[in-house]
Amino acid sequence: GLKLFLVVSHTGDVVGFKLTPANVPDNQLHLLLNLLSGITGKVFGDKGFISQPAQEVLNKQGTVLITKPRKNMRSKTLKAYERYYLSKRGMIESIFDILMTQCDIDHTRHRSPVNAIVHTLAGILAYSHFLRKPRVEKVSYSEIIREYLSLDAA
Repeated sequence: GLKLFLVVSHTGDVVGFKLTPANVPDNQLHLLLNLLSGITGKVFGDKGFISQPAQEVLNKQGTVLITKPRKNMRSKTLKAYERYYLSKRGMIESIFDILMTQCDIDHTRHRSPVNAIVHTLAGILAYSHFLRKPRVEKVSYSEIIREYLSLDAA
């Protein structure tokens, strides 16, 4: 099987992707460096991407990987806007849902590996031409703080 990794902007556009064999772990240093090459700033991901060597190399590159901590990890204090954008990570699941249902990239009966890769790339290309994509609306810093203060109070 194959695994598809996507890097998506806040507007829902695919910035980068990587296809790997299914047995490649998410936190492999080589994979993260290829996936995030040329990207600086804050990147929000899931717990599977946590790796100390990758964090160190990405920090030198100017990229900060922000994830929720694993159960056996000490929780890190996040700023309000980092918590806000980390909570919007579900957008990537919406994009994968669109890729599966509308772009049909989950077709599993290909006759050759080349056909599987071409089919997946065609689905990503078709998605990039969609006019309406899932997105994270930019809000003001004060709105983010108000939202998280109300969540903490509840």
